[in-house]
Amino acid sequence: MLQETIDRILPLVPLDNTLIVTGEEISDAILKEIDYLGDKHLLVEPVGRNTLFAIGLAAVHVQKQDPDGVMIVLSADHLINPPERLRSIIKFGA
Repeated sequence: MLQETIDRILPLVPLDNTLIVTGEEISDAILKEIDYLGDKHLLVEPVGRNTLFAIGLAAVHVQKQDPDGVMIVLSADHLINPPERLRSIIKFGA
C-alpha cells in the first residue's frame, strides 16, 4: 500500500520531494521493498508516538528545508480511486 501511495502522488510530487515518516522497526523493510527509495526519503521517528507527532516531526523537517514549502500528508493505508481526482484536489489546495 505504501508503493501505491507513492505511485498515486508521483505525477504531482517529484520523488526528491517525497518523505516517508516511519518507525525504526520498519525503515529497513521499506528501503528493501521499494528499492528506488533511499535514506533521504525516510524520516525515522526517534520514538513512535502517534500520527499527530509524526506529522509534527515532518512539518518541522519540511520547514527547516524550505520555509515556504507545502506539505501534503497521506496515509499509506487508504484505497483512493480515481487517483487523478485526489491529485486535482491536492493541486487546488496547495
